[in-house]
Amino acid sequence: MEALRTHVAGVDVHKEMLAITVLIGDPESEPGVEQFECLTFTEELMKCGIKLREMGVKDVVMESTGVYWKPIADERSFAAWAGVAAGNNESAGKKKDQSADPETPTSENS
Repeated sequence: MEALRTHVAGVDVHKEMLAITVLIGDPESEPGVEQFECLTFTEELMKCGIKLREMGVKDVVMESTGVYWKPIADERSFAAWAGVAAGNNESAGKKKDQSADPETPTSENS
């Protein structure tokens, strides 16, 4: 598979923490992998953003089934996308017991 990006992060967004995986490397070789967690307090999110910038990350993909992705997506230093895991029939950012949020980016409206 051809690498399209060389410095990327995947974020699994939870209410109280983020699980982050960073892939960095040349397109011709296996990327280096680093995983870490971050709490969702403002100061911790800012530290996480600084760490990702220092690692050279430019693109961030987030998976979230709630609205918890919104403060993270507001970080203007990265190209960010919110998505839904394959096999999940819910819209990105939409809880089953809530109405759809028109601000939620999905593959259909992003």
